[in-house]
Amino acid sequence: TAPMNAMFRIFLAGLMFAGGLSLPVAAAADAKKKSTATAAGFNKLKELYGTANNGDVLAQFQLGAAYDAGLEGLPERPDQAEIWYQRAAAQGHAASQNALGTLYNTEKLGKPDHAKAFQWFRRAADQGLPLAEYNLGYLYYSGKGVEQDHREALRWFGKAGAKGFAIAQFTVGRMLYEGAGLVNKNLPEAFRWFELAAYQDNSEAQYYCGVMLFQGQGVEQDYVTSCAWLLRAADRKVPRAGAARDIVQQILDGKQALEAMDKAAKFTVREASESTIEEPNLDSLAPMLAGSSRPRTQATIPHMSPAPPKARPQPPSLPSIAEIPQTAKSPTPTSSSSIPRTGVAPLTTPQPTSQTAMRTERAAPATSLPRVSAAPTAPEVSTPLPKVNAATTAASAPTRPAPSPPPAPAAVPAPATGTMLPPVHERAPVQLVKLKVKAEDGDANSQFQMGRVFAQGEDVNQNFREAVRWHTLAAQQGHAGAQTTLGTMHFWGRGVTRDVQRAAQWLMLAAERGSADAQYWLAVIYERNPTERLKWFQASAEHGSKIAQFRLAELYLTGAVDGGSVGHIEAYKWLELAANQGNKEAAALRESLAGVMTKREVKDAKDRALKFIPKRPMAPIGR
Repeated sequence: TAPMNAMFRIFLAGLMFAGGLSLPVAAAADAKKKSTATAAGFNKLKELYGTANNGDVLAQFQLGAAYDAGLEGLPERPDQAEIWYQRAAAQGHAASQNALGTLYNTEKLGKPDHAKAFQWFRRAADQGLPLAEYNLGYLYYSGKGVEQDHREALRWFGKAGAKGFAIAQFTVGRMLYEGAGLVNKNLPEAFRWFELAAYQDNSEAQYYCGVMLFQGQGVEQDYVTSCAWLLRAADRKVPRAGAARDIVQQILDGKQALEAMDKAAKFTVREASESTIEEPNLDSLAPMLAGSSRPRTQATIPHMSPAPPKARPQPPSLPSIAEIPQTAKSPTPTSSSSIPRTGVAPLTTPQPTSQTAMRTERAAPATSLPRVSAAPTAPEVSTPLPKVNAATTAASAPTRPAPSPPPAPAAVPAPATGTMLPPVHERAPVQLVKLKVKAEDGDANSQFQMGRVFAQGEDVNQNFREAVRWHTLAAQQGHAGAQTTLGTMHFWGRGVTRDVQRAAQWLMLAAERGSADAQYWLAVIYERNPTERLKWFQASAEHGSKIAQFRLAELYLTGAVDGGSVGHIEAYKWLELAANQGNKEAAALRESLAGVMTKREVKDAKDRALKFIPKRPMAPIGR
């Protein structure tokens, strides 16, 4: 056994010796590979230096980018990046000019120099570089390095967006959606720009497309396609998209929900080259103030072109609600294929490039979805309305035969809630249970509050048809707040089939009692009837509505109201009143208008605003 032990020890020692040798051999091989890679990188960098020093503009840009981001084994040195960018920019290289502008616009070189950034962005933008055009638009929009000018911002954003630059397309959509600065709101045009960016998979644009399709803002309502866009936006973690998706899914039936998911799954991203478009028309979307840069001897009123008509059903053309047929209804949307929309195709329609997309092109930084939404399959609430004022009917339509009065109010049957929990379940707070008992006993204000609870989903399952039921009960008792809410729900098609005529009937009842909100929405419905539109915007403004005050000022500035020699003074007065209530659009337009008015005129307008006392409702709104 001793010889065998000795042989085993010799064999084990040999294995250890061989293993000991293998470790340094492997380490040496790895070191040799790294050395070779380092040598290759060094040679490549040396070659890049040589080419750049010989004046090659592309090499200079690449070397600047390497120092800018710390690539190719170089340290991150913005000062060295500046040197190489400058050499290439001096030769007219647009990308280097834009990169140099970006350096000056940030804190990489110390304190930002926005004026220098503007100069370099402008040089690159003049060569048609989309990224530089967008950056230049941002400086104009924010007023950094140049005087703030939203019209110029829109122009440069539009140039970049027209070339298919998705971020610029989304930004144009936001400006038109919000009406930033001197840019007019234009929802149909905003949707068109949002849609272009959404097809390039811009998640924020997809969210806005979903919201606008859901609400029917500037485009026909389409719940299925709305849900498809929101599904994609929610998957990308866009804020509020998940909540919006849940609201839309709640009102879809099983077939519609599957159709929306199928559309979202089959979505194919478009290339920028497929998303080009004409630049926006600044004369209609961002009109320039007239006479603002030259002395004048008489009042010069800024000209503001109105936005194109919105894509919505034709509103009633006469002021008398008695002349509006109560039976007029819109078809109940069941799927995207059943909704006629000019130039709109389903998500799966093949494009000329054989790519699948959500819809064909239409001739489009956050607002959230409202707490109420539409129910495409809900039956129309058939509750008759209270009697219409006969005097109003006779005055507004003397040449037509008097319509038969509507039947007396009747009880509204409770609509089915499907698979949802009972309206107020056992886990609801005690206060809500007490509110429900009072509402069931016929208290109008409690019924109105119950409607708000269901519309907002407070402590109960959100149920828009149930909200309509409670608001209807309160509205039949003359509760102006419920009448206003019910009118807007019919106008937008939330919880009921969309019916503009029925909306006008409910809103008229509240408006005649002095509800500023009802008066405003009635003016919106009569948008194509100048006389009635002015009448109700004026009434709402006089009752203190800041949005109506702003819209009334716009009517003065567009010439829709003949204010004579004091038209601009009246416009300033209403803008002053709206701005004092926190309307930022009114504040911006007021400052622009002040630039074309004399000091005496501005003082006169401010004096008028100080003397203004808002009217009170003719009767308590809560009754």
